[in-house]
Amino acid sequence: QKFMTYVEFEMQQKAAQQEIANLMVRSNRMSLIRLLVALAIAVSGLAGFLESNILFWGVAIVGLLMFFFLVYKHQRIEEMLRYYDRKEKVIQRYLNRFDHQWQDFSAVGEEFASEDFPQGYDLDILGQGSLYQFLSVAHTAFGQKKLAQYLKEPPNVETMIKRQEAVQELLRDPGWVLEFEALSSHEQHKGRFNHQPAIDRLLIYSEQTPIPKEIASVKLLAWGLPLLTFIALVLAVFKVIAPVYFVV
Repeated sequence: QKFMTYVEFEMQQKAAQQEIANLMVRSNRMSLIRLLVALAIAVSGLAGFLESNILFWGVAIVGLLMFFFLVYKHQRIEEMLRYYDRKEKVIQRYLNRFDHQWQDFSAVGEEFASEDFPQGYDLDILGQGSLYQFLSVAHTAFGQKKLAQYLKEPPNVETMIKRQEAVQELLRDPGWVLEFEALSSHEQHKGRFNHQPAIDRLLIYSEQTPIPKEIASVKLLAWGLPLLTFIALVLAVFKVIAPVYFVV
């Protein structure tokens, strides 16, 4: 069973590039909206100060809360933009393998060479132009070490069969494999693997299931209701709206 063809990789790359273009448009739009909201906050605050009008102060407070929300959303968009940029680079590496340009990859496995394994260079298992350089998709020290260990230590028949079965299972979902490698590249690029065990983060991701829309809606409601309550409280304090009392 094949992983993906050259044409399929090209389609995946074009999809990632289109996503990058869309996210850049959203990011630029969000920057413009943030600027307009900031100007509205400044104008409302100045008007409230000069006119001693509580309504303008209320508008400024609501605008400030909206600005913080926009900053949060903008950061999420930028994060997704960086992720798809890493994904596009991951796909390009696969295309480079088809085009025989993989010898430019930086990971060659020289650090795993040792005197008790001289055939590492003789058989091009480690080093420049080696099997390690061609195969490696590892973005963590753990993964790189594990790949070198697998290449240096031939497994027994039972272990070999299990590894072949694992590879066959991965081949059934190439899209997930790309997402997984893109995530590990993204996390490594941000330096997060320097602060906690990388394998734990990746295993957690691999075991996660998509969040149902119902649960996502509940989370949004749980986040939005306190914000709306806070806004209403601020407006009531400044007598922009009339407070409502409930008697039980």
